[in-house]
Amino acid sequence: MAIYTSDHIGKWYLLDHSELGYVLTETFNCKIDREVNPLRLIQGNPGTVVFSNNGKSFRSSLSSDVLIKQIAGKSFVDDFEPHVTVKKPPFSEIYSDTFDLLIADLQKVKDSMYDGSQKVLPKNALATATIQIGNTIKCNLEYNCKYDDIFNVTYVDQTPIEDFLARTAKNYDCKFYVSNDDNFETKILSGSIQINIQYAKFYMINYFTDTPIYSPQHYEISGNITVPFKDADEVLQKFNTYPILPVNLSILIGNRYLKIGQTSFQDGIDISFSENMNTADISFKVYAR
Repeated sequence: MAIYTSDHIGKWYLLDHSELGYVLTETFNCKIDREVNPLRLIQGNPGTVVFSNNGKSFRSSLSSDVLIKQIAGKSFVDDFEPHVTVKKPPFSEIYSDTFDLLIADLQKVKDSMYDGSQKVLPKNALATATIQIGNTIKCNLEYNCKYDDIFNVTYVDQTPIEDFLARTAKNYDCKFYVSNDDNFETKILSGSIQINIQYAKFYMINYFTDTPIYSPQHYEISGNITVPFKDADEVLQKFNTYPILPVNLSILIGNRYLKIGQTSFQDGIDISFSENMNTADISFKVYAR
């Protein structure tokens, strides 16, 4: 039985990104689809004898827990000075995670919709994103491009390592913000957020490829979160303004904001009173703004 060495097996992948440095992820996959449809002839359709080739498409996906850079200092003995020194974090700025990638590429998609001079490159063609919030926080991303459009993938026995210290994010690292006249902030116990971006596909003459060009058209963000509360009236007052006065929603994980957008309508609120903790299940949808 063949046994692979450690350069083939690992818990995390270190992917080289042109803008964010190294992106840390736990899974990374790429799928290729080719759309082929049978054509109906004058004599009928005797099996798939004549068909139309509608090009091929790539779908790259990556998934991992969201990371929080540690705030504790690192002590070490200096070889040249006879004393202990403390190096304060962040130890290196070249490391990012999937949540950093989501924030950057979602903003690029939004900018392209409102500014015709801003274009979405293949590496930024984010198609779907999901954030699962529970004991840990997991971020899943899918792109309409080939894997090497996003990252520079190299296969080496040893990657240069710089000082880096982080932990996986927990639900107590999350905060949910609702802002209009006042700011409403609450922690998130659990929940999920889904982002779906719709693209138009174009095939160009003399482009010398059967891979389409993608143009973002619109996006939809929906979510369901469970939050603790002390004052039920405050929760109802904030979220009952949705159909009348749109408000901005955002999520904070650690010290990074994901701007969700403006809510178009409120799906529902389920308030639960108990002797342990009062919670509210809040579902929402937002439109592109």
